[in-house]
Amino acid sequence: METPETTNQQKVALRVALKAQRATRRGAAHCDDDQRIAARVCAEPVVERARTLFIYIALPDEIETRALMDEIARQQKIVLIPRITPRKEMVAVSFPGWDALIPGTLGILTTLATNPFAEPIDVALVPGLAYTATGYRLGYGAGYYDRWFAEHPMTLRLGLCLEADLVDQLPIEAHDIAVDAIVTEARTIVIDRSRYR
Repeated sequence: METPETTNQQKVALRVALKAQRATRRGAAHCDDDQRIAARVCAEPVVERARTLFIYIALPDEIETRALMDEIARQQKIVLIPRITPRKEMVAVSFPGWDALIPGTLGILTTLATNPFAEPIDVALVPGLAYTATGYRLGYGAGYYDRWFAEHPMTLRLGLCLEADLVDQLPIEAHDIAVDAIVTEARTIVIDRSRYR
């Protein structure tokens, strides 16, 4: 029987392997895949209908979101970004524009604003090192997104992932929360049709 400690050790080992695998894939083909994912996200009906979107700002080895954020802002939707507070909580704050961002936790660009967006958030775009076809993700280990999901259960969770980062299974813990759908460069995988309509 697996213990929480065993599951955590498995996750740590997987993170190391997946980060190394990603480091070998950067280049023009990856950029093209990022563009395909961005186009697919913008065409998703749930995104077209959304008024507010919570979008991560990508690290170098993640699915790039800059052009996607610019397009969504151009459509006059509200764009929110993550901010890690001094209390180590992730909150969604208004995106102030690229020139106003500063390096934050883990070197991720963010803003100094710490007041969480107070209204309902329609869609969250979620990064991950890997995803399963059942919507579970392997993050970086801090648990920010799972805690945020638990606090915002009505927000639709949309994972962004390369086909190469889909895996058959991941070690899952009780606090892990699956996304409702995954967008890759080739398709959209809907996990929860009762929510993703």
